[in-house]
Amino acid sequence: MKKAVFILAMIVLFACIPFSPITGATEGELLFELTEDEVDAFLANTEGHKFLRNASRDGRPVYSKDPDGGIMMSNRNADWQSLDIRDDWMERGKSYSIIVEFVSSRDTLFRIMNTDSPYATLAVTGQESTSGLLSMNIAITDGQRGVRLTTPQSSLVDYTVRKISIYEGDLPADMIVQKWPMDIPSLHEAFSEFFLFGNILEPGELSNSGTVDMFLHQYNAVTAENAMKPGNVWRTKDTYDFSAADRLVDWAIDNGITIHGHTLVWHSQSAPWLTTDSNGAPLTRTEAKANMELFISTYAGHFSGRVDSWDVVNEAIASYGDESIRNWRGQLRIDSPWYRAYANGIDRAAGERPEDYIYDAFVFARIAAPDAVLYYNDYNEEFPHKRECIAGMVEELNEQWRSDPRNTEPGRLLIEVIGMQGHYWTSNLSVNNVRDSIERFIKTGARVAITELDIPIGSYQGFARRTDSIIERQAILYAELFSIFVEFSEHIDRVTVWGKADTQSWRWEGHPVLFDGDFQPKPAFWSVLDVAAGTAEEDPPVPETPQPTETPPAQTPEVTPVPTPAPEPGPVPESNNSGFPWWGVLLICIGTAAVAASVFLIAKRSK
Repeated sequence: MKKAVFILAMIVLFACIPFSPITGATEGELLFELTEDEVDAFLANTEGHKFLRNASRDGRPVYSKDPDGGIMMSNRNADWQSLDIRDDWMERGKSYSIIVEFVSSRDTLFRIMNTDSPYATLAVTGQESTSGLLSMNIAITDGQRGVRLTTPQSSLVDYTVRKISIYEGDLPADMIVQKWPMDIPSLHEAFSEFFLFGNILEPGELSNSGTVDMFLHQYNAVTAENAMKPGNVWRTKDTYDFSAADRLVDWAIDNGITIHGHTLVWHSQSAPWLTTDSNGAPLTRTEAKANMELFISTYAGHFSGRVDSWDVVNEAIASYGDESIRNWRGQLRIDSPWYRAYANGIDRAAGERPEDYIYDAFVFARIAAPDAVLYYNDYNEEFPHKRECIAGMVEELNEQWRSDPRNTEPGRLLIEVIGMQGHYWTSNLSVNNVRDSIERFIKTGARVAITELDIPIGSYQGFARRTDSIIERQAILYAELFSIFVEFSEHIDRVTVWGKADTQSWRWEGHPVLFDGDFQPKPAFWSVLDVAAGTAEEDPPVPETPQPTETPPAQTPEVTPVPTPAPEPGPVPESNNSGFPWWGVLLICIGTAAVAASVFLIAKRSK
């Protein structure tokens, strides 16, 4: 009888222990962890560690062992004086994940960035603090040597990388820092009757299922932030590689996403061989024109029938425009390498001009990609004088095209869309100026697109500190802009926001877009949705800010980040009892205990 009591007691014990289901979910294999031994190994040989790299120059920063664990960086005077995770141990084509814990001597932001140009921010903590945790996917990226763990240039504090964990594949589910919400309304569905709604994406992000799922839910148009810029696809005259761009374009086609090519001809992030010789001197006009034709015919031709539209020429007009100069030809960016090359060997008697490169680019693009919609794209497009320059240029070049013998479609414009980048500021944005620009551009006969929209908090003088009130002001400005976009939607093809989350934006310090650093929707997200639903509140108008009398610094995304957000795991079960209700387990425990008590009493009475 005692044996029976013991067996029943064991049944009670095991019945009351919570059990976990065996699932098919797999997590990445841990490849490296910053243990005390690894700290010692790095400090003993900062150049030879397998996973970490010394990012110092001239003795900065000073590396030391933090008494509380980790590698401390001190004596810094630049943000690149930091610690790198190197990528020369990685296998090409594989995805890896990292999680990094930072601590610092005072409040700061912590960020992960590229090791080489373009020096883009890949991830950043959402607010200033003395500690932070970041996680993200990484992979071999051409032109980079890994990723850099640092703080902003504006905050060169002493800091410690306390922990680093590197995994092959996805992070363990309990270590995910940020997740995209999938139970909120879709932006592209909300605006489906008005225009396409887009955002930026890089080929390397396609391995992150969380990012991809979010993108497909929220957007129906995509622009490569960096991967399709000239300098990233064709570095030397004899060496080009479209494979990364191909991956993004193929993914977009497979998923029914409109793909916009950015960009063909630009003064920045271009390939030097196109416009300069080995000494950096401008090529002749004839040489540059031949290179342009080769580049556009090959590159745009490769994607003909696959890429829906192109930024053919980007930012050819000087930043703001001069009221005293009425002709757009006098407002051009004369320091552009394309302008300088086309001016070298010019025959003015024959009517040649340096700005002819703009017209040539559009003609070459029309011939190479006849089905693609061709854009002229620029920033500060809301400024009155620059607005007039853009409109005048488009009108004149389209008129020139009408009589061009290469024009096989007389009823079609050469420059079909004017792209308004839309890089604004909360303190300087004049929504009335934006309206005026849209109206003026419509009069050219071209259509309009908002191509790189963001509104950071701050002004031309710099970013401002985040407060609840300024975030609400940002939401009002977004709502007012989208109200205008909806009003003119008959003439607007697309609105693209330039950044999926604040921490992934090239202007991340100003919290500029619709989702915050934790991937959660901001007031601006909801205010934009209210416009689509026709339920936007009648807020008091935002006071118009007078345009600056002095020329403010140019705001153009010449170096934009290649964001890589935290990876998204498979679904995690809500219960550790595989769906069996907790009250069922409780009843089993009570029932089994009652049986055991009865047996015990019977055994005691039978003695």
